[in-house]
Amino acid sequence: MTDQGTTITLELPRPPAEVFAAVLDVRGWWSRNVTGATAAEGDEFGYEVPGVHRCRIRLTEVVPGRRVVWRVLDSPTR
Repeated sequence: MTDQGTTITLELPRPPAEVFAAVLDVRGWWSRNVTGATAAEGDEFGYEVPGVHRCRIRLTEVVPGRRVVWRVLDSPTR
């Protein structure tokens, strides 16, 4: 398997600090069932819907107010 990348760029009518905080609040927009830390470079978190989907993600770059990079470590297909 080769590495595949996805880049998502959005322009939102909100202050950058507000948008950045919202992106790092994974439990607020994805699911309260997220386990682990989601805010700093090196943090890892997981999410699972038993029998349906699971994933493990690491934050590899966090530039406050500017950029967040996630690397999917595990997300098996069923």
